Amino acid sequence: MENSIITLLKNKILNNKKMTEKQINILEASVDLFSQKGFANTSTSEIAKRAKVAEGTIFKHFKNKDNLLIATILPLLSDDIFSQIATEFQEKALKSDHVDFDGFIESLVRNRLDFINENNKMIKIFIDSILYKKETREKFISLIPKDVIKSLNNVLNTFKNKKLIVDWPNSVIIRFMVTNLISYGLYKYTLFPDNNWDDEEEIYYITKFLVKGLSFNS
Repeated sequence: MENSIITLLKNKILNNKKMTEKQINILEASVDLFSQKGFANTSTSEIAKRAKVAEGTIFKHFKNKDNLLIATILPLLSDDIFSQIATEFQEKALKSDHVDFDGFIESLVRNRLDFINENNKMIKIFIDSILYKKETREKFISLIPKDVIKSLNNVLNTFKNKKLIVDWPNSVIIRFMVTNLISYGLYKYTLFPDNNWDDEEEIYYITKFLVKGLSFNS
């Protein structure tokens, strides 16, 4: 992406004409603190201090911390930022001109790891809140553009018809791919952030693992 999700989101907050200056400051402080400390580890008192407002102002405008994320930040993302992300993903990773499955998987893995590296702060917010909040999890899932799933299904069906990949349900194949990509982001940015990670090496291993696991003759 030309800009990270955090940058796009903060620009959207700052340019929101429907919000007061205090509301904008609260949202901007929330995004910064959620991305730095995690959603669960950020208190409303910390948000108030960063935003230079009274803690009661947060409750007045947003009711509680959950509402900041579920009712305000996620809807701001859903307006056009997610569609921009989806369009870029389709154009760069879901092209239908891949000659072989290996090339498609490498392109997909490289694209998503670049995305994870560029947006690791926002992803940490989602991982932290999605793990513990059913409402956030459901809201996040609803934001995934249906066109992306349709395009991915079309690509997988093409490879199935050519007998290049196993004839498993697409939902299983997608889950298999997503799990491997998310686990890398989780290891790199949450569990072992101090490790000396080599992205090119990781791209190689993840690609080989997925190709071997999903190939028709594996």
